[in-house]
Amino acid sequence: MNKFLSIAVTFFFATFNALAADTNAPIEISTLLEKAAHAQSQGMISWDFLADASSPVKWETSGINSNGERTGQALIAVNGFVPKVLRQNIELGTWSITLSGDKFGASRLSLSNSSCFGSHAVSENCFDLITQFTQSFNKVGLKHQAQCEFGPGGSKTTIYSVQPQNAEPIFAAITVNAASGGTTIDATVIPKSSDSSNVLTHATSICVSLFNQNLGDASNNFLSYEFLRE
Repeated sequence: MNKFLSIAVTFFFATFNALAADTNAPIEISTLLEKAAHAQSQGMISWDFLADASSPVKWETSGINSNGERTGQALIAVNGFVPKVLRQNIELGTWSITLSGDKFGASRLSLSNSSCFGSHAVSENCFDLITQFTQSFNKVGLKHQAQCEFGPGGSKTTIYSVQPQNAEPIFAAITVNAASGGTTIDATVIPKSSDSSNVLTHATSICVSLFNQNLGDASNNFLSYEFLRE
């Protein structure tokens, strides 16, 4: 009887641990940015970023693929809110996460969430996302500054410089696309370049670069492009 009980208890805890590992709690977006800032060195984010056993990221790539990328799915909250989606059952909506770079590390961290878009979205209120991002920063006391914003129609990109304690600043370009079918969110996290000592200068170059990629030449679209200063 004791042997049977011992086997039953062992099986129970093994099952419990497996379930616990499969249901890791979401990470707040501001906390993720803090961790990315602390994981960067010489303008690169370490490839083992959020790769521990308790990570909210389920990495799908074994190591780094031939394109210099590492991809996965992450549970991320914005000011405590995680949108829900309807699949076979109602589930928490995940974010696609991609680290991109070379053998020395990742030069970019990309996040994307479409859980608030389409017929599978079941959250009643998918929030004013830019406001919620700012509130998330304030919640953890994360020093931040909106450096510029641009975007036509229902698409808006805001680029923040984020300054955690005891870490180099990091930059987050957050794009919110609102349409009749709902809202999608994309965030690009860019480490501070190792050869740039001035945060404002580096933020300006990122603003111009991303603006050119999304909207064309900045000089021809300046009405849709605004630098923000304290």
